[in-house]
Amino acid sequence: MLVFVYGTLRKNESNHSFLKDAILVSQDCYTQGELYDSPYGYPFMVQADEGKVFGELYKINEHQLSELDKLEDYFGPGGDNLYERVVQTVFTPERSFDAYVYLLLDVGRQEGKLTHITCCDWIVYRQSK
Repeated sequence: MLVFVYGTLRKNESNHSFLKDAILVSQDCYTQGELYDSPYGYPFMVQADEGKVFGELYKINEHQLSELDKLEDYFGPGGDNLYERVVQTVFTPERSFDAYVYLLLDVGRQEGKLTHITCCDWIVYRQSK
């Protein structure tokens, strides 16, 4: 199974150790959505028909997925989740893939706390601050 990561799970970021045994499929990819900075030290991605979010694509196993779910406060469908885990199309220079993506679906819970990241890339945004 595949997972698209766009924030602290990316290479050289604070939570990348969760993916230390995962297989990097693409370090140059994107999916549709919008990216927001939060006051918590990590970004949120929200679904959007327009816009791109850049990140990395990894092949993971069930155990790694379970660990990512814990990190992302995802307790399953209908749970009191911080993020929702959904399947989206991820585009690489070579082709597209369906992959899990962790999204903030209840933006209202974070209203007034988020800053839109217009460059669409968490790492570029952090380096420019």
